[in-house]
Amino acid sequence: MKKIIASVLCAAFMIAALAGCGSADWCVKYGKNAVSLKIYSYYVNTVYRQLADSRQIDPEASLSDQKIGDKSAKSYIYDAALEKVLYLCELTNRFEAAGLKIDGEMEKSLKTAAENEYLNGKELFDKMGVDADTVYEAGTSGKLGYMQQALFNSIYNTEGSKAVPDEEINTFFSENYVSYSYLYQKLTDEDGNPLDDAAKKAFKKELNDIVDKVKAGTLDIDDAANAYAQAYQEDNTCGKNGIATTTSSAADTEIIRRARALAPDEVVYLEIGDYAFVLQRHDLSKTQYAVDNRYSILVEMKMDEFTGEIMQAAQSAEYKVNEKNMKSAVSDLNKK
Repeated sequence: MKKIIASVLCAAFMIAALAGCGSADWCVKYGKNAVSLKIYSYYVNTVYRQLADSRQIDPEASLSDQKIGDKSAKSYIYDAALEKVLYLCELTNRFEAAGLKIDGEMEKSLKTAAENEYLNGKELFDKMGVDADTVYEAGTSGKLGYMQQALFNSIYNTEGSKAVPDEEINTFFSENYVSYSYLYQKLTDEDGNPLDDAAKKAFKKELNDIVDKVKAGTLDIDDAANAYAQAYQEDNTCGKNGIATTTSSAADTEIIRRARALAPDEVVYLEIGDYAFVLQRHDLSKTQYAVDNRYSILVEMKMDEFTGEIMQAAQSAEYKVNEKNMKSAVSDLNKK
């Protein structure tokens, strides 16, 4: 990573086209562009909220007393927010070099989405000096999200320089996705106590009867799930179906893993924790999902490659950071 730390008095690093090193309103100088400190503050906010939401930090405690891995929480947030700024800079350069633009109607739509994001986090945004225009410039709901999608499309979609053929997408889909349906019954009472043996036996028989009918082709599992939920009219019975990647982080991860182990169209009774399930894996070749969702599969295939290439180029570029301003933005998180 080629980095130059610019002090407030470091006039030797001034570039005529940019604000001077003594300016209080920039965080990074990347090529010919100086990035507003508000952009950095937005990413500091983003990283902070992600850490708080995932309970990796305690938002009520001082950041100075907390660590993420082997880093102090402050250092982790400082570095993670800087990476996001660098990614934005390199992405913007590539978007413009590709001749891509944001038209008036799209800009209006993106600004509305950014305004909504700003209003949802207004208290912390305002405390850090981040306004709706900054969210538009830096957020995934605004320009960044649009530029990323547009540039990705221009490279990997049907006529792009790295266009992925349908055959490759279909192969990836068949190897990494699973289609499934299930219904379940909770094996505990409303107080969380296990059901007695007689009640469990009755539910097990009922669910295995459904398995037998689905196997025989006299009952569709999705119809069975709807009928089963209506019969009990309780929140602890439910049916669901879906198509997901086998690496999904959704709540159904264990179900997806179990479905993947089945043969196409196989249906089974199983128990996971306090729940009993009827689970069926469907034959992907009988669906239109790969055709109707080509782009989402393409993202699953290539987005990590795309973002990784941009991030690698950004970290290898020569840039200057206003360390004093950036550290101040991180410290502002703990100001009440």
